Amino acid sequence: MTAGTGLSRELLKWLQSLDLSYSVKNVKRDFSNGYLIAEIFSRYYQQDVEMHSYDNGQALQRKLDNWAQLFKFFNKKGIKLDRDCINDVVHCKSNEAPVKLLSAIYKLLTGRDVLMPKALTEQLANPEVLPQFARPNASSLLNANIRESEMTTTLEDLEAAQARAKSLIDDHNSTVRQERAMESRYMGNTAYNSSTVQRVLRGPPKPVSQDIESTQVRFQEVKVRTVDRNIAQLRATRDQQMQGAFTGTPQGTPQSFSTGGLAPSDTSAAAPAVVGVDVLQLLSQRIVSDASLGLGGLGRGAQPFDLFLKHLPQLPVEAAAAVFGLQPAELDAVAAACAASPKQAWQLFHLILSLLAVCEHAPVFSAAVGLLCQVGMRLVAMDSQLADGLLRDFGLPRLLLLVKVAPAKQRELLQVIYAFSANTAEAHIGAIKAVQDGLGA
Repeated sequence: MTAGTGLSRELLKWLQSLDLSYSVKNVKRDFSNGYLIAEIFSRYYQQDVEMHSYDNGQALQRKLDNWAQLFKFFNKKGIKLDRDCINDVVHCKSNEAPVKLLSAIYKLLTGRDVLMPKALTEQLANPEVLPQFARPNASSLLNANIRESEMTTTLEDLEAAQARAKSLIDDHNSTVRQERAMESRYMGNTAYNSSTVQRVLRGPPKPVSQDIESTQVRFQEVKVRTVDRNIAQLRATRDQQMQGAFTGTPQGTPQSFSTGGLAPSDTSAAAPAVVGVDVLQLLSQRIVSDASLGLGGLGRGAQPFDLFLKHLPQLPVEAAAAVFGLQPAELDAVAAACAASPKQAWQLFHLILSLLAVCEHAPVFSAAVGLLCQVGMRLVAMDSQLADGLLRDFGLPRLLLLVKVAPAKQRELLQVIYAFSANTAEAHIGAIKAVQDGLGA
């Protein structure tokens, strides 16, 4: 028997030699509509079986129409096949019915018998050889022998359906009673139930020590810190922190970073090394090196990027936009730094989104958004899950807040979210749901 179809090798080779329109993959389904059966007979009766009259559909009415034509052909040629077996095939009751029908057709058309494996032959002849767990119960027996499609055809009469179900249950109960009688006969053997035999099999009882060591379990005391503010005050504090994120105040900066986003507060030697470049240092160098911006001699000791944000309305638009026009090698370095260190990823979002919150020049806004998109696409190429996680942790809340306050710039801001998402339907659906949840849609 072949494991995939349930057909014997001899039957399968015969079907393959007939060059049917499609291969058999599921015997219970493929032969139910009678199309393949008609195609088999068309190879031997080419003038009597015309395939254009048959429909290869799975609807019940199409199945019945195909088999009605086949029954006319069988009667005309004097071909006798088991009607009950054909009924089981039509209603897809079991895998054995199509195999039995094909074996009969094979013998009829070729004159040879199908040699079934000995184990399968014994199993079909004696279902009781199956193990207990593989035998059907009353529910599975009714489900296997009475299909829903039969209720509109052969068992349309309610009394006939009830009689069929009662007959199946009575046969099942009779079989179960016989099996239990056989089991009780074996279980009633005095030698099997004798206490001597049980004692020999189990051995003498073993004493159990009364001194059971009890392990001491220590419960650590839970310390609960009381909150002296109500829910309204807590929400007000949260709103202040979100507003402070756009003004660069310490309230919008994580505790592990300074207000300028330069270094973590913990400078221990165990901190992991950063791969790539420092985002703030790279942007600061581009600001200082561009003489047309004129920020080199302003504000000694101040961060160049802070000066850039402060004087942005007075700066030349083209020069300000050129700050964010990084070369491909620089973009690769920034993406590598963000992938290796969450600090760099936070720095990138903090600096660019702070600029977008105050920028009024469209070319500068587009250049900054383009920088984020280029880094996002490179992060997706490295690790799409990492890129999505960095966006959700550091960029998405502030991006959605910008979407709310600047509706005219929604299209460009949403491009950033797509740039940090993989180019798959699942990733785009996840990004859309995240935006809807963040906007409260």
